[in-house]
Amino acid sequence: MNVRRNLTVWLTDRVSSVRTAHPRTRQAFKNSVASVLVKGGNIILSFILVRITLGLLQDEKYGIWTAISSLVTFASFFDIGLGNGLRNRLAEVVAQEDHKTGRTYISTAYVLFAGIQFALLLIACVAIYLVNWKYVLNVRLSNSYVSLLVLVTLTGFCLKILLDTVSYVLLALQKTAFSNAIYLVINLGLVVGIWALGAGGYNNLLSVSIMSAIVPVVVLVGFSLYYYQNHLREFAPSLKAVDFGIRNKLMGLGLKFFIIQLAGIVIFYTDNVIISKLFGPKSVTEYSVVFRYYNAVNSFFFVIISPYWSAFTEAYAKNELAWVKKSYTRLKRSWLVILLAVGVMLLISTKVYQIWLGPSFKTSWSLNVLMACFVLVSCWNNITVTVINGFGKVKMQLFTALAGAAINIPLCVYLGRDLNLGNKGIIIASIISLLLGTLLGTIQANKLVSRTAKGLWAD
Repeated sequence: MNVRRNLTVWLTDRVSSVRTAHPRTRQAFKNSVASVLVKGGNIILSFILVRITLGLLQDEKYGIWTAISSLVTFASFFDIGLGNGLRNRLAEVVAQEDHKTGRTYISTAYVLFAGIQFALLLIACVAIYLVNWKYVLNVRLSNSYVSLLVLVTLTGFCLKILLDTVSYVLLALQKTAFSNAIYLVINLGLVVGIWALGAGGYNNLLSVSIMSAIVPVVVLVGFSLYYYQNHLREFAPSLKAVDFGIRNKLMGLGLKFFIIQLAGIVIFYTDNVIISKLFGPKSVTEYSVVFRYYNAVNSFFFVIISPYWSAFTEAYAKNELAWVKKSYTRLKRSWLVILLAVGVMLLISTKVYQIWLGPSFKTSWSLNVLMACFVLVSCWNNITVTVINGFGKVKMQLFTALAGAAINIPLCVYLGRDLNLGNKGIIIASIISLLLGTLLGTIQANKLVSRTAKGLWAD
């Protein structure tokens, strides 16, 4: 009875504290709770998607598909940082209740996105067929077939980047749950689509590539039409609202985000390609599955803290740094929960893999430990980056991201191949590459929140 009474008192206190909190805190809390519920469905669907896709393609083909998907992710840096630049600039003008300028930012961003992605596809149509994919990915498929797979996947990805502008708008307006709902439907569509391929006997890479390209585009078109006709009506893009004179405001800050984003892609998304090249596509399967398992925590945590990015931007624009300091302290304490969750996941990992993928899936304990460490570092990094990005003071982050990217691939080759650590060497390299930015980012975030940042720390 005492335990129940204490729990009731604790819950009552928590509800009361939320009700009496700052309106921005309540907004962030509501978005976080709603987003966690949606993200839970997303993660479950992504686990199901791995299971049915792996069952459809088997180890080697699945490894090839994962490597191609990771490689195509490089195309995301061709948004030139526009998405995050739009997010910050839109949050600033919305804080000032200047919705007309906000609509101009959104409309211009769509046109710029369209031009960039169209140019990328034109270049890719020629360049893709000049690459020796057998050498790059260490695969046995014909070069023309792999080129077709890459082109289909890249086309879908470029269209997704353009249409995903609505997600940046929702994030800027602190409607994180609405943004995550889009990806819940995308994952549901992919699960149904891949299952239908299996039921129809289409167990080839091209069918999976086409399905994976089409579903996100269709869903994003549907959601964009719905949101801009309802919740985002006053921000609906229009050619009349396009103003190329403000592109520097979007792309000035956006260019810094672009370089950081490019460096992040090198650290986070080259692993599967490097593993395929050094150790073959089958080795990619083990690594990507273990990464997917532990990264579920990172995804959950990112969803929880994501509303704070734009909230910090708004608070900084209004000079309400006391709220920022309190919220930043709360986020740092929440990392302890992540530490506990990852520890539990590590202890039960063997049983989870057996239930999820069956007894045929094998992985090493050491890879699991290293992946758990990587996720813990990444989650802490996300906390500090949320503050830094919200303030728009990203020059230090730019330098550390470039340094991490510069050492990542040589470290992967040295630790993985030369020291014969295999895929474990790849994740060790990723941890090392991320640590510099995490440590210096923590110092910078502390300085920004305490108003002691000067020089490079405040730029």
